[in-house]
Formats: sequence, C-alpha cells, structure tokens
Amino acid sequence: MDWQEITRNPEPVLRDLRQHFPAIDPEEVVHADEDEAVEKIARSHDLTRQEARRELDDILFAADLRRYRTRRRR
Repeated sequence: MDWQEITRNPEPVLRDLRQHFPAIDPEEVVHADEDEAVEKIARSHDLTRQEARRELDDILFAADLRRYRTRRRR
C-alpha cells in the first residue's frame, strides 16, 4: 500500500497501527503526510526516524499481503 491509499482508506491499517504504536492515536498518523507520520511515530515511541519508517513499512507490507490473500480467495 502506498501512503495516498492509506490516507484515502485507512481502515486496513488502523488496527495494526493501534497495536504496534499504542502511545499515538492511529487517526493522527493516517491523516498526516507520510514524513510527518514517521516523525510522530518516532517521537511518541522513542524510535529513530529509520526505525519508525521500518516499522511503518512492515505494517503497510502486512496490509498488502492481507489484501492480496483476500483477492486470491475470490
């Protein structure tokens, strides 16, 4: 998933964001631009920007996999 897709349809990642980053409101993350979202995650969870970016990329990748599996089942 790319960031534009997330801002248009955040539902697939909100639960994951809530689980991985409990110290920040996931709605706040998905309504920010991508760099700002990474910065918010980094600050609120005492991570470097690189670590926050990697964690966010992992969440987006997992969302892509779930979406792909759902499509394949149809």
